[in-house]
Amino acid sequence: MLLQSQKCRVITGLLVLTSIFVYNIGWILRDELLLVHDDTNHQKSRNAANDTQSLQKDEIILFDACGRQYHPTPPTATVVPMSESSNIEFNDSDVDDKRSFCSREHALAVQQCSPPGSNTVLHFRKEIQETVPFSVQQVKAEQLQRPPSSSSSLEYTSTSPLRLLPKCQTLSDFLDSIKYGTRVWDQNVSPEDMYNLSDSIQLEKRPSRFVPSKCHVPVFPPSPDEICNIMNRFSHIYIDGDSLSRHLRQTLIMVIRGGEWSKGAIMTNNNETNDLCSCDGQYSENYKCRQFDDYFKSPMISPVDIPRWNRNYNSSSNTYTGLCNNLMTARTVENLSDARKSIFQLGYSETLRRKSDIPWDQIQCDSESYRGLFLTVQGGLHFQNNATITFLTKVYPIMSNPTYLKCLELNKVQLVWIGATAQSRLLDSEYNHQSREHAIEFNQEMKSLILNSGLPGSDKIIFMDWWNMTADSQSSDGLHSLMDINLAKVSQLLYLMDLLWNNNNTKGEDS
Repeated sequence: MLLQSQKCRVITGLLVLTSIFVYNIGWILRDELLLVHDDTNHQKSRNAANDTQSLQKDEIILFDACGRQYHPTPPTATVVPMSESSNIEFNDSDVDDKRSFCSREHALAVQQCSPPGSNTVLHFRKEIQETVPFSVQQVKAEQLQRPPSSSSSLEYTSTSPLRLLPKCQTLSDFLDSIKYGTRVWDQNVSPEDMYNLSDSIQLEKRPSRFVPSKCHVPVFPPSPDEICNIMNRFSHIYIDGDSLSRHLRQTLIMVIRGGEWSKGAIMTNNNETNDLCSCDGQYSENYKCRQFDDYFKSPMISPVDIPRWNRNYNSSSNTYTGLCNNLMTARTVENLSDARKSIFQLGYSETLRRKSDIPWDQIQCDSESYRGLFLTVQGGLHFQNNATITFLTKVYPIMSNPTYLKCLELNKVQLVWIGATAQSRLLDSEYNHQSREHAIEFNQEMKSLILNSGLPGSDKIIFMDWWNMTADSQSSDGLHSLMDINLAKVSQLLYLMDLLWNNNNTKGEDS
């Protein structure tokens, strides 16, 4: 009996130990899955994006880095423009290789800001101008070459970092391709110019390119006319956030203006600003570059009231300067008040530590002629990246607003939450709450708070995650991105507007 009792105790002990082991293993596996799924390990997310995504030869239509359609069969296939904005048959005689650019606008940007000494960034605290390589690059040869016919798949490799990608078939594919994308650097450098690919601080000093993970994502916007057409599918586009969102609005106005890239994101005729803040320097947070005339500070503004960039323009005049001319008629040109009512308006507020100043009285979703509100909300930096405070201050007041709820009921509003981006490691000691790890944690917590809020429409909010796209990219101060990132952000928001509009129209036809 004693022996039998001892056996029982041994077996019971083994069972307990086994249970504890299984329990611990379960939590370890759970944590590992969460690490991978939620991007808490930067390198793993990059490896996942690079190693697991490949495209099979049987894909019918692929796109190059510019979004131009590419048909891999037959062997003599040629590049076909996807739209007017992708057509590179422009006539600029000084452009040597037109295929190196996605559009005439792309070529102009590189031409204006790439010559030696033309791209300077004013330090945000000191009166120091630093000359840096222009962040917007022309298309490399490897992005235009057809893969060998013997290739069984089109995979990411170190020697072929930019691959052909299929069209994103769903909204989820599009968002995931951004979230799990990665940046690549030109490795064809001389031995004396080599740099450590594992050194984040060295990487962010050099121009790089963003590569989506599994389907095509634009990084350069379409033509100004096409941009105006896309934005005009909504009555209001409103950008709410901090300085990062202010740069978004500046970039939207720049791409609508078209043609002037070295000064197009400057929103003042202040001479000092125009002299010191050009090209990538337009995104410096030095106070001399943060000068804005009244039209930019307006909470809602029509394109008819936005001047083209001109050092000598009169910001107080009511003269129409021709922006979004493709949306205008002879009647609206003669009567600008009609134009202000009929075409879209672009809104913005930078409220930092308090709730949004969205002019709800101008949002008329119950009107049959109202085309809808596209609303982006971003924040957290001025709340020490505290997700709960950010949610209660920035998001909850919007989602519970009666006008928002009415628009939601009528399917006339789309709310996009823009997550925290990746700051430079150089800033971690001073702004540790904004570190990359804290940014990832903040993004996870914000998504959880919104989805579990129980508020109407919480499941319809779109989460835009630009963490990977900004990690190790060039910036003016370690946080504020330069022109390439801001152009990519704007391009992807425009693509999103277009995708949502097409999906809604398709649903309407099907019903």
